[in-house]
Amino acid sequence: MGYLLRIMLSFIFFQSLGVSVAQSGVFIAQFDECGFR
Repeated sequence: MGYLLRIMLSFIFFQSLGVSVAQSGVFIAQFDECGFR
């Protein structure tokens, strides 16, 4: 049971991590469009 709970927690953690990385990537792309380089 603890093993399954650990897998679920790690899955949620990596999912939220991927979402934050995608958001920062979109943020950087918007800066590039504005010619912020």
